Amino acid sequence: TVLPWSGQVLLTGGEEYGFPGGTENDAVDDVNLFDPASRTVTRLADSMSRARWYPTVTTMPNGEVLVHGGRDDKPDATPATMPEAYHPTNGWRRLTGATSSDVYGSGRWFYPRSWVAPNGRVFIVTKGDRGMWSLNPSGSGSMTRLGTYAGATTNNTTPAAMFDIGRILLTKAGGQASVIDINGASPRGTPSGSPGPYRSRGAATVLPSRQGRGPGAAGALR
Repeated sequence: TVLPWSGQVLLTGGEEYGFPGGTENDAVDDVNLFDPASRTVTRLADSMSRARWYPTVTTMPNGEVLVHGGRDDKPDATPATMPEAYHPTNGWRRLTGATSSDVYGSGRWFYPRSWVAPNGRVFIVTKGDRGMWSLNPSGSGSMTRLGTYAGATTNNTTPAAMFDIGRILLTKAGGQASVIDINGASPRGTPSGSPGPYRSRGAATVLPSRQGRGPGAAGALR
């Protein structure tokens, strides 16, 4: 993610493969900064508290960077169930109160889908159980389930994007899609048009026109 205070790129986690004696898919706790001005990569002395392979990075309104999800292969694919947040002034902050096997266990550690909600918390959808969650990053953090989204589940290959304030286009298994509105007291999902040919491991990118903007879900896909 691009850091709002410097324009540098924060790179978190990864795997050992390529290091002397490293093993494929064994996670690392490394944190690196890419400086586009000097075109250099520098490893931070302050590493994450957990090794993470396939984590998600979300920049929060206060400038902190939330790192959550991912897993470590030592000895088996062990999920990193505790989120943590980074800021250059304070370093890493463990969100022990937001530790959750429901959100990050059972294969849900794979690039968790998350967005900053209008209320400043982090909205997360999980695959399998179709869960909707709110992560409060204040203090030691907390995690609250908000309900279940309708229709098919997401999986590791279905992209999603917030295309308007508090409105998320969520593509799902079998070529289904819906718009989840998180502006109200509780999330509300509305079926959207099909994205057409099913796309595995595609990407969702918001265009400058914010295609799909409007009071209803109609037109979110075309």
